Amino acid sequence: MKRPLLIVAISYLIGIIIGVYFKISIPLFVIALIILLIYTLVMKNKTKIMLLIITTIIISSIQTTYLNNKYNTLYKSLEGEEITLIGTICSSTKETDYTYSVTLKINSINKSNKYKNTKLILKVKKDNNSQTLSNIEYGNKIILTGTYEEPTGQRNYKGFSYKEYLKTKQTYGIVEVENSSNLKLIKTNNLNLLQTQVNKLSEKLKQNLKNILPEETAALAQGILLGDSSNITDEITENFKNCNLSHMLAVSGTHLSYLILGISLILNKKILGKKNVKIITIVVIILFMMITNMSPSVVRAGVSVIVAIVATLIYRKQDTFTTISFALLFSMIQNPFSIFNIGMQLSYAGTIGIILFYSEIEAKIKKHQKTEETIENKIRGVRNRANETKEKNTKDNIIKVKNYVINSITTTLSANILIFPLTIYNFNTISLNFILSNLVTSPILGICIILGLFTLVISVISIPLARILSIPLNLLLKLLIKITQIIAKIPFANITVITPHISTIILIYLIIAIVLIMAKNKEKNIKIIEKIYKNKSNIIKRAIAIITAIILILSLLKIFTQNGCLKIYFVDVGQGDCTLICTQGGKNILIDGGGNRNPESYDVGEQVLLPYLLDRRIQKLDYIMISHFDADHAQGLEAVIENISVKNIIVSKQASDSAEYNKIIELCKKNNVKIIVVKRGGKIIIDQYTYFEILHPGDTMLDDGKGGLNANAIVAKLYYKLNNNSENTITNQYFTILFTGDIEQDAEEELVKLYGNKLKSDILKVAHHGSKTSSTQEFIQAVSPKISLIGVGQDNTFGHPNEQVLERLQSINTKIYRTDLNGEITVKINRKGIIQINTINNTA
Repeated sequence: MKRPLLIVAISYLIGIIIGVYFKISIPLFVIALIILLIYTLVMKNKTKIMLLIITTIIISSIQTTYLNNKYNTLYKSLEGEEITLIGTICSSTKETDYTYSVTLKINSINKSNKYKNTKLILKVKKDNNSQTLSNIEYGNKIILTGTYEEPTGQRNYKGFSYKEYLKTKQTYGIVEVENSSNLKLIKTNNLNLLQTQVNKLSEKLKQNLKNILPEETAALAQGILLGDSSNITDEITENFKNCNLSHMLAVSGTHLSYLILGISLILNKKILGKKNVKIITIVVIILFMMITNMSPSVVRAGVSVIVAIVATLIYRKQDTFTTISFALLFSMIQNPFSIFNIGMQLSYAGTIGIILFYSEIEAKIKKHQKTEETIENKIRGVRNRANETKEKNTKDNIIKVKNYVINSITTTLSANILIFPLTIYNFNTISLNFILSNLVTSPILGICIILGLFTLVISVISIPLARILSIPLNLLLKLLIKITQIIAKIPFANITVITPHISTIILIYLIIAIVLIMAKNKEKNIKIIEKIYKNKSNIIKRAIAIITAIILILSLLKIFTQNGCLKIYFVDVGQGDCTLICTQGGKNILIDGGGNRNPESYDVGEQVLLPYLLDRRIQKLDYIMISHFDADHAQGLEAVIENISVKNIIVSKQASDSAEYNKIIELCKKNNVKIIVVKRGGKIIIDQYTYFEILHPGDTMLDDGKGGLNANAIVAKLYYKLNNNSENTITNQYFTILFTGDIEQDAEEELVKLYGNKLKSDILKVAHHGSKTSSTQEFIQAVSPKISLIGVGQDNTFGHPNEQVLERLQSINTKIYRTDLNGEITVKINRKGIIQINTINNTA
């Protein structure tokens, strides 16, 4: 059997996918496995390969299903419960403005050992107790009383799931401690000596980098040398991402190759012996993996290198695919959910790409290069022979540069063939500058790694000496930052694209596989083509028939899946409002976009809204309506206007000037977005089925004592025309939804006085996130909605929604949906007026 480990690794991967996405019970898996094992005894060789595949799939499916059940059991049994927990701190402390957080390895929960050795995130609220930090130091065994919290899943369609992310880290949730008095130290240094010493060394090295380098370059050095990118600024991270250089901020095979080179230079093989040097190299690699926190990329590289070295020690020929299969199996067996870590996916995709495509691309380039050299030699034949020596030296230097460029381009192209479908799917980006950025930065990175690792070793012995060595290192790191900053700003270097269907990604990989197979089997392919050519008439007829049938089926599917309804997506943007409307006529409208008063710390537009629209495959927006220019309604739109085609923006007259208004208007002018100013009595026709009526503000601005932003927010009523089959009905019927921005009591009273029962709507977007200053009894009675939607952040500090507001809404028997409890809320209305509501977590 050729490459059995490769077969097992692929089978194990398939089993994990089945275990995650297909709900099959463990007993069923076990029965199937027993039957297969019994049947093995009478099988032939080829059938035994199938048995190996099926057995591996079943085993990995059992493991994944078991672990999934274990996670879900803990979530259900402990959610919101106060628990007493004994555990050991197994990570460094991370500090925010309000909390300290660490990873805790569990000994017992409520005196039960059921979840022993699993991990939780411990969050301790800051107080004046100076003992808190020393109590949660690495290796300390502690006892605490706190509240268990289930990690949040997806909040929006295809959005980030903290729950699934923690599974890749083998972490079962969060426990929050309100007061440090609820946390007591039992014992220090409760982990084994090796773990404790490695952690001390890791922390010492990080601190040494802070001592010898400026803050910005120290953070970058920590990422490049130790795999800790937590302190790198968002701007630098974004620049590296836009240059397709994110892999540089994670320790990978490149780092290990330089580490091994350093070891071979330092250790004398003649004195120690080749075998001993190899054993020391393995020990150093394991130590390095532990220092860098066993990240997916370093585990892949480290395990692969160790297997390769072991193969030489036992005089076995190394097979690249077997080595990488062993590394993948190691990670999957340890944690099946690790395959969903994007870092791990990119690491393996890049490595496999180089293995598969490097030689093919290199051969093509060298063939082209030889042709050029032949032409050049003919030209040189007629030149003066006197300059031959000088030309030879120049040519040698040119060849060296050419070889570096060819090697760099070949490696980059090979890696990116399998990486680019993943970057499109996960990051919505096609990078056109990846060859340039890798070509320019790779030699600088190499020097930084060699010099950085040497500086780190010296820093353990002497900080003053390390400071001297850090001078060129600091300059190189600054150069790296500057280069990425320049390349990231090259126009059209990065193209933002909508998220493709998973079927499209699979098709891309199938095409890549077919092209590779054809390239590897040229002679066979030529014979096949000759056969096809001989029977071309029949082949062409069949091909035309198949293509016609496919086009017909796709056309029919499109007809039967036409948007026969209005779709309203009430997006969860935290403490803010955002609604996406997709009309039956194919128009896309965005009302508000959420946002943050401090986008430098967290940009809702970049992190939530833009990815959401791309995941919804929104390529253009016909209208953006901004109710008012508070940050939690407008700031998130900045990223949208800069990255997605927007035709029109709807605003109203402003009661007062605001920085957010000026910024948005400037962006609209820069991106040729038409600005429509509306007021009471206006109407915006969207398509033949849909229009908005503007109910507020009027000519006279209301004064709310805060610049009038809330009081003069746009109130718009959306009308969606329904099919009316009743012969006795004269007027058309409409589904309606009332959007209210952040209006407060004064505006509501004015609207009731002016419109009365005309405010009546099927759905109400509750004003000001359910604040006590809005939603008066008279107003909500006038609207009398069947459904009320409240956009509000989880655990917000404003007390939204107000309990009295909820009581007033309940008094009119409206169905209440809230983004803090339900996540994204999807409303679909068909032409008959039937309303269908779904939430991201299917709870109401």
